[in-house]
Amino acid sequence: MASFCKIVKRFYRANKPIKPNTSWPGYRNVLDITNPATLKKVGELQEDTIPDIERKLEYLHTGLKRWKLTHVDQRKAALEKFADALVTRKTTLAKILTSETGKPISQARSEIAATVDRIHYFVENCEKVIGTQTVLESSRLKEKVQYEPLGVIANISAWNYPYFLSANVFAPALLTGNCVLYKPSENASLTGQEITDMLHNAGIPEDVFVISSGGADTGSRIAGNKDIGGLFFTGSYDTGLEIAKKASPNLLELGGKDAAYIRHDVPNILATATTVADGAFYNSGQSCCSIRRIYVNKRVYVPFMEALKKISHSYRIGDPTLEDTYIGPLCTKKQVEKIGKLVDVGGDTTNSTAHKVGYFVPPTILTDVDHQMSIMRKETFGPVVGVMCVEDDDEATTLMSDTEYGLTASVFSKHLEDAEAILNELKVGTGYWNCCDRVSPRVPWSGRKRSGVGSTLGIDGLRAFVQPKGFFCHEPMAAI
Repeated sequence: MASFCKIVKRFYRANKPIKPNTSWPGYRNVLDITNPATLKKVGELQEDTIPDIERKLEYLHTGLKRWKLTHVDQRKAALEKFADALVTRKTTLAKILTSETGKPISQARSEIAATVDRIHYFVENCEKVIGTQTVLESSRLKEKVQYEPLGVIANISAWNYPYFLSANVFAPALLTGNCVLYKPSENASLTGQEITDMLHNAGIPEDVFVISSGGADTGSRIAGNKDIGGLFFTGSYDTGLEIAKKASPNLLELGGKDAAYIRHDVPNILATATTVADGAFYNSGQSCCSIRRIYVNKRVYVPFMEALKKISHSYRIGDPTLEDTYIGPLCTKKQVEKIGKLVDVGGDTTNSTAHKVGYFVPPTILTDVDHQMSIMRKETFGPVVGVMCVEDDDEATTLMSDTEYGLTASVFSKHLEDAEAILNELKVGTGYWNCCDRVSPRVPWSGRKRSGVGSTLGIDGLRAFVQPKGFFCHEPMAAI
């Protein structure tokens, strides 16, 4: 583990200043960066002050005048070069990501590799939402719609998938002519600095993409600034609510309490249990679309639970730098404490392996639960899932709907039409049949209720970064 600390220190550039302003006034709070597996300090982070943010935004507005006029081919070339750098540096970048978030190293590499696919999608499809569209052309009148960038946008990102979630915003934003003030999570600031450096090296000007450093206070300062043309936030509902009070965000990608239903006709119990366990415990359950609630038809409850428990016990928990580790630590002490309180009132656990050092929580399946318990209602960000036995589809649908969140839902069944009938009754942004926890750059990602506002990914995700302007062009009137 010591070698990872050396890697982090070698690559870490604390709050790298943008060139025009090398010394900005104001007190800067300093945050420690801690490895959640070893609890060792690996760096420090200086929080941006209000003057810092104002000057960075001023710098970006200067860059916007030029960037929005650049040819789209130049923007595309820069993003493609950035994607190439992700491929070339994947091993090193994964080590940095693991050292500051605790994500198992194999999962860190997978995230970076999949981010490349997202970049390629945005590059290949960005021209569908920019430029000018003629909607009417007659002998003397032409009606046009011109799509313009929002301007300078704020990308307040999260730590659980810092490559995915950041790229969902900055890639389409840059391709459509926007400038970006990028605030990575304080828990993924090393990765955020790497992303910034690679974009600059790929050809994105430094006055087009600027990093802002800090924690929640910095995010709040950014949200309250009136010089932002669009605000794109990923994080918890509570934080999103506070941000919404200060700004009119274009997108809030928030949390979930995602449910899976195992019908009586599921064709393969073991395969289903394997998929569901992965959906619940991958990335130590720190995904917005992780399965948090499982409803099992009484006819298959016993064999399904036996398979689910067996699989959860097979996962290796521990050092995230090891290739065969599946469950790493949670990212923060706060999450460990929150989950501890939920588990205490949630029922029986099936896995209680303890670790003396680090923010580790073992995969935990709670079976003695009901819908009045916090574990079945509150947002959980860790490897804990509640399971209930149900009589039939009607009861499952009722319980799956009984939530303040609406991100995703899964139905495992032999027949697609039966699964779709249930999924169509649920207020969720994404439905799954015999799978879960999947995201594609080709499909819009959105939430209902407390799970968010707006869409990322897909063509809808690209459109979120442009705004239409109407033109009515009439031939000059003839002289009277």
